[in-house]
Amino acid sequence: MNSDIYIFGKLGSYYSQCPDDFTSEIFMKMGEWDTSADTYISIHRKGELMYYGYVRKLEADRYIGFCSILNGLMVTDLNVLFEIFDSMLNHLAVGGEILKYSDSGEIVTNTQLLVFGKPVLNQVRALLKDGLSGLSDNLRGLPPESYGISVSESKQFDLHVDDMPQIVSASWNYCYTFIAKNSGTPAPDSYQGVIQRLHKERKELEVTNSNLLEQVLNLKKEKKQQGIVFTVSAAAIICFFILLGVMQSLDTTQGNLALSQEILRNTQKELEQTSNNFEKIKKQNGEMQSSFLSQMSEKDRQIISLQQQNEQLTTDMEILKTELRQSEMDNYNTKRDLSRYKNELKQAETENYNLRRDLNHYKNELKRAETDIKNSRDKISQDTWRQSQSTTYTSSNISKAIVIINTPMRTEPRHTASIKANIPKEASIEVFNNEYKNGYYKVKYRRIIGYVAKVFINFK
Repeated sequence: MNSDIYIFGKLGSYYSQCPDDFTSEIFMKMGEWDTSADTYISIHRKGELMYYGYVRKLEADRYIGFCSILNGLMVTDLNVLFEIFDSMLNHLAVGGEILKYSDSGEIVTNTQLLVFGKPVLNQVRALLKDGLSGLSDNLRGLPPESYGISVSESKQFDLHVDDMPQIVSASWNYCYTFIAKNSGTPAPDSYQGVIQRLHKERKELEVTNSNLLEQVLNLKKEKKQQGIVFTVSAAAIICFFILLGVMQSLDTTQGNLALSQEILRNTQKELEQTSNNFEKIKKQNGEMQSSFLSQMSEKDRQIISLQQQNEQLTTDMEILKTELRQSEMDNYNTKRDLSRYKNELKQAETENYNLRRDLNHYKNELKRAETDIKNSRDKISQDTWRQSQSTTYTSSNISKAIVIINTPMRTEPRHTASIKANIPKEASIEVFNNEYKNGYYKVKYRRIIGYVAKVFINFK
């Protein structure tokens, strides 16, 4: 399947595309659809051309898109088209040169413009062309244009709600057709899914750590307040006992003092219990912080490992693509040589056929000449024929003669030479007796001089 591949989008402040040509107006219109969906396909029909554009919205008002242009064909299942374009989008994000994954697992831009000739863009265009070449089961011929619908009309669909036959029918009837699709939740084992899961776990651990720190601060505040209460209580008790000691006897004062000391001991025990609880909470907080840091370190190692695996897979893919291109080049050269050899063989067979045809022609002419000679000899008496023969070879250098059948005059004394003229049957000719070679005489017919086979000549 022959198709043109374009990459377009607004990755910064300005629109750009690769390659850059007159199609920019079409692609800019594709990227301007106001929809809540973050992914959609925009189909544009222009005569016998079908533009299948894929657009993915990014941060702010930015977007990136791919487009495949088919001539005289249309796609009958857009789910397959979404899968191919989605895989190319993830390929660009994993590569990290044009797009990248943020810390939260979202796809964001990593460059401002699409520069023509950039290796990563050429690679993506080649991969898209290979992927779209497998759509033969989902292609059919493009029906004639519908002139009952205005060129300014468009149709909008939701891939998860509307029927596929209805969407496909609108795609070739309307000038523009838009099909929305939400990207949904990525698979847990996908690259994007792993990053989003790690980001979520990290946020949960940060919330847990924040709550623990808040609890520690509250405990410290409570301990400080308890210390103030204890001091004020102790001062009040002492003052009370001083006043009571003035009014009461020493024994009563001692009894009250003992009671105050008991209260003080209980208060100290409560303070020690509070301090122990604070130490336990502080220890638990330290353990949780250590566990959190350990988990984050493990997640970071997993991310680095995944990135290294991705780089290795990318390198292996480049090596395989290089080997594939070399194999395709060798195959092309072999086919080209084989085609040349076939042409040469056909040419040789044609020449051989022509030679065989000429040989058969001359054999037939020779047989006819022998038959005519035999008939002529029957008509002429034996003595007259001998006399004519004797006269021919004993006369001067030029003899008068006739041809016994329609005879070709050749440019040289050989049967493969080109024909100079055709001498009609029983036409008169002059024969140069001393110009005889390879069974051919040099003769003159009217003003034309050439060579005629001896078997065709009847000397007068």
